Amino acid sequence: AAYLGVSMIAGDWVFYWNEHAVAWHEAGNSEGRRLRAVQSIFCAAIQAACEAGCRWFDFNPSGGFSGVEAFKEGLGAQRLPFHSYRRLNGFGKVQRACRFLKQKYMRRCGL
Repeated sequence: AAYLGVSMIAGDWVFYWNEHAVAWHEAGNSEGRRLRAVQSIFCAAIQAACEAGCRWFDFNPSGGFSGVEAFKEGLGAQRLPFHSYRRLNGFGKVQRACRFLKQKYMRRCGL
């Protein structure tokens, strides 16, 4: 967290597992953004991950925000492909089918 006086102006959550640090969420209020506090926190988080012996610092997806993507690229981040696999039981398969049908028909009726 970053403070200005006694007020928190920015913060982040970073999770560690084995040699992997994952930046889960960062945020700053208007004062924190003006002072670039989130950028400072990112740098401190990367340094802490290195000191903890992590081999990877995962920035996580950027939510399609071009400014966030540019910031991460400016720090030297490299995009890597991500593949996710799930094994669903019968109930999970039914839920997935219902969600698919709901989305398909809701689009058709204009809702």
